[in-house]
Amino acid sequence: LKDGRTAYYWNPPGRDIAAGFTVGREALGSDYGAAMDRARKLNTHLDAWREGRGTMRDLDLQPGFGTLAWLVERYKRSRAWGKVSDRSRYEYERALNLVLQHKLKSGGELGHAPLASITARGVDKLYLRLQKGTRVDRRLRQANVCIIRMARAWDAVRRLYPATVPGTNPFRGVELEHGAGTTR
Repeated sequence: LKDGRTAYYWNPPGRDIAAGFTVGREALGSDYGAAMDRARKLNTHLDAWREGRGTMRDLDLQPGFGTLAWLVERYKRSRAWGKVSDRSRYEYERALNLVLQHKLKSGGELGHAPLASITARGVDKLYLRLQKGTRVDRRLRQANVCIIRMARAWDAVRRLYPATVPGTNPFRGVELEHGAGTTR
C-alpha cells in the first residue's frame, strides 16, 4: 500500500468468472492470519462451485462477510427474526435498510462497512443524520426506531458469531431524543 503496509486480496481465475462464478475479487485486509482464513473459505467455496456449478452458497462464503449488511442478513435468518410478527417485518426491514443504505462521505453505503469499523461516535453521527427529514425538520421516531432495531440485530448476531461481531454494541447507549408529545 502507499503507506508501506502489506495488504492481501483474493481474485478468482478469469475462466471461472467467464463460466458464471459470481464472486469477484475481494480485499482481505492487512492481517495475514485473517486474510488466510478468509482466502481458505473463498477457495473452498470456489471448489464447491466448480463441483456443483451454481448450488446454493452459504452466506458466510459470499463477499461482504463481516459487514453491516451481512449482520442484518444473518439477523433475518436467525431465530430472533422469527419472533418478529409478519405485520411488523415490513417496518423492521424499512428501518434496517435506512441504516444500510445511508450514504457515507466517501460515497459508499454504510451497509458495506466492516463491523469492526463501526464506532459509538459514528453511530451518534448517524443518529443525527437519520433525524433530518424532507417534509419535517426532525424525524425523531424514525431515527429512534432505526437505532433500536440495529442494536437488537447486533445483539442477536453477536451471540451466534462472537468471533466476527465485536463485543461492544455501538448502537447501545445512544441518547435517544423524544418529542414533546411522546409517551414513553
